Amino acid sequence: MTGAGGSVRAISGMLVIARWTVVMIMLASLWDGAVVLGYLAPLWL
Repeated sequence: MTGAGGSVRAISGMLVIARWTVVMIMLASLWDGAVVLGYLAPLWL
């Protein structure tokens, strides 16, 4: 999980602007996407 979505500054900035539930949904979707792509990567590599 690298990039702008997972950086500490981006997450802390979201906590200032958004609510905790919105931030947790976003982080969960990033985590789920990383896990799914990790499992699917060997199929096309």
